[in-house]
Formats: sequence, structure tokens, C-alpha cells
Amino acid sequence: MKYDGIRAVLGRIRPEVVYVWNAEREKGRVVAQAARDLGIPVLVFEHSPIPGTLTIDPAGVNARASVPRDPAFFLDWASGRSTDIWRGRASGLVARKPRSPVSASPSQLPQNFVFLPLQVANDTQIVLNGRWVPSVKEMLRLAIRQIDRLPNGWSLVVKEHPSCRIGNADVLALNRDHPRLVVSESEDTFDLVRRSRGVMTLNSSVGLQAFFFNKPLLVLGDAFYRQPGLVEVAESEADVGMKFEGAADWAFNSSLRDAFMTWLCEEYYVPIDDSNPYNISERAVEMVSRFLPPR
Repeated sequence: MKYDGIRAVLGRIRPEVVYVWNAEREKGRVVAQAARDLGIPVLVFEHSPIPGTLTIDPAGVNARASVPRDPAFFLDWASGRSTDIWRGRASGLVARKPRSPVSASPSQLPQNFVFLPLQVANDTQIVLNGRWVPSVKEMLRLAIRQIDRLPNGWSLVVKEHPSCRIGNADVLALNRDHPRLVVSESEDTFDLVRRSRGVMTLNSSVGLQAFFFNKPLLVLGDAFYRQPGLVEVAESEADVGMKFEGAADWAFNSSLRDAFMTWLCEEYYVPIDDSNPYNISERAVEMVSRFLPPR
């Protein structure tokens, strides 16, 4: 999509605001950039990782979101507030169904394992926000290279993204005899999160959703939840190896997570009715209106 053409159209019609879905894919990025260059407000929409809510943010989504990156902000905001209401949202979590039926028998899951849910191979989350990891395939390779750094008796459980057309069968086939690698095909993603000792991700929604299960999280890429006290961080493959060695000691600040998730649910994500998209609450209107230009 050509920037000049989009800018010319927007300059001619001069909308009060431009709504864009995602804005990290090429078309959305071009439209959003053209509008911003013309001084036209932009609102970016995207599915939220939290059930019953929608992301609406003028800055963007995922790592570009306007979510504060200062842990102290959330703790200050939460002072004197109840911060456990977010946990009830876990009942709405539903794992994505695979693109084609899966007939594989359940995996023999070890007692102690790190769960690595793979993301869609060409996801813009990887391309734009992967930091030092260039692809899902390379993340899988480096995790397997470091697998023997995990504590004795621990394994790495990997699951392909159910919507991914480009899988990682080649890498998994080369390592299928590794005694500490388990490939899950039939287990529910959230059951794997629940049974794991910790989760590893680049920057997926499952990473944030792991908070619902009180699991420590190792993050490799950019994400709005990549903050001290919320997650563990790896800046290189060597870091991954060291984190694997200390996997039993991965930790997080429970009070900070409570504050962070409560702020997301009450102040950031817009509530929606999944069963009836036309049933728009006053709270949703109020939250969206704060981003719109005065009339």
C-alpha cells in the first residue's frame, strides 16, 4: 500500500479520527503513519489477551502500547484499591483450536518442565519486536541448544501455534530423540501453562496469560509486560542458558502483578460483550471518548 496515495486521500477527506486494526501489519502501519503525519488522531484496535476486553490505544498495540513501563506507577495506582478482581477473568480463557484436527495421543509430560508455546512464524510481533531473536525457528533452535542447562530432571515442552501455516517440523524432527525435549500436539495450551514450572516466550499473548496461573515467565523480545518484577528477561542466548540453569528460582512480585493486571482491566482494556458486539457499555464509551478530539 503506497504511503503517498493514502496520505493524499486522507488529506482530501480530512477525517476527525482514523481507526486502524492492529497497525503493526504493513497496511495498518502505512495508514496510521499517513494520518499522524497529517495531524489526524489515530486509534489502534486489537484483540486483547484478557477475555471480555479489547485493546484501543492511540500509540499502538503490543510493544508499542502506551502502557507505562514503570513498575512504581502500578504500585502507586493500586494503593488502597482491591487488586484481585482480575483473577476472575481466567475463566474466560480458551485455547485456540488447531487449523486441522489433531489425532495425536497425549504426551508423556514430565513433572518439571518449562513450557515454550511457539508463535506464528511471520507474526509482526516477531518481525518488529523480536529484539535479538530474528524468528520463531531461531528461538526454538537456541532453546534446544540450551536445554541441557535446565536443572536435572527438567524438560522443555514445546507446542506449535495452532494457527501457524509455517511450522517448525524440520527443527523438531532433527531433535526428536533429545531425551529432554517434549513436543505437545494434543494438550490444551492453558493446561500446559498450568502444569509447567514456568513459561518462556518471545512476546506472545500466552506470556501475559501465564500471569493468571501464577507462573514465572521468561521474556526474550519486546512486550509491554516486559518489566522488572513482572517477568524474567534474557538479552542473549547466553542469558537463556543461565536462566535455564536457575529455572527453579524464576520469580515475580505478586503485588506488582496484581497491581499491573488490575490496572489493565480497570483502566486500559476496553470492556466488550463478546456475545453481542453492538451492546456497548457506558464504560466502554467513556474509555474510548478520552482519546477522541473535542467536538
